[in-house]
Amino acid sequence: MAAGARTGAGTMAAGARTGAGTMAKLRDPQMGLLALALYRQVTCRYKCPDVRMLPSPQELAGLEALLKNVKSKELREFCAALLSNHIGGPGSGLRISSNVPAQRQSLLELLLHLDSVMLSGNILLLPLHQIASSLRMSQ
Repeated sequence: MAAGARTGAGTMAAGARTGAGTMAKLRDPQMGLLALALYRQVTCRYKCPDVRMLPSPQELAGLEALLKNVKSKELREFCAALLSNHIGGPGSGLRISSNVPAQRQSLLELLLHLDSVMLSGNILLLPLHQIASSLRMSQ
């Protein structure tokens, strides 16, 4: 069992190194895709009533280590929040679960897409991002 655990940890570490190399090649506008991928591959698993489908602590630790390579602090924090099922970012009450109605889930996905685009670093969206950030700070 211990050897299997070590092998799994080694595979996770190798995956994190590969992921870090891939992330280094992404341009800023493409970084928004990271949030969408984390949502699909990790956050959506919180919908499943079977607790065995939830992300394991080792899996989350590997992904958190991978997120350290994200330059943008806002995007890094947003992605880290997705790992713990906080769809609206750190401290958000927006979560996904098996009892979330389909219409609400669609709305949460639209918000997630909007956030990922706004945090992508696209220079054309910078004024819109600044407005959204200032509104968030004033509340």
